[in-house]
Amino acid sequence: MLRWVLLGGAEPTKGVLADIQARLRSKTGDLFDISAASAELKPNVLTPGSQGDFLVELHGLKELKLADLTNIQAFRDAAPAVVFMPPTREVEEDAAGNVIVRFLFKFDAPAEPGAFSANVYLPGVTILSDTGVVVPQ
Repeated sequence: MLRWVLLGGAEPTKGVLADIQARLRSKTGDLFDISAASAELKPNVLTPGSQGDFLVELHGLKELKLADLTNIQAFRDAAPAVVFMPPTREVEEDAAGNVIVRFLFKFDAPAEPGAFSANVYLPGVTILSDTGVVVPQ
């Protein structure tokens, strides 16, 4: 990450699970098929205490659109972990009945310069992460 910021190296990649067959567990315990998932910090470079976005996308069938996914949590690595506020939710549906469910978590960057990770817990699937960096103002 620092190489990218300071030297213009290759841009870091977001946390991605592409072309998967996984079953996401909802808050009610129901399982929903997902075919892809991603997590991305926007922007990746922040100043101390500035606000950023953590975008999580889930691709699946139309049933995913109505699933109670309030058990999906995002957090920043710290001791103890800093849990992000509940996200806004948006759904995009295509004619074939496939959906993309997007969660937008707002967060405040750490107060001290350095690298950090934002993570999202996808129950029954995995934890996805993306890395950001806080630079002095």
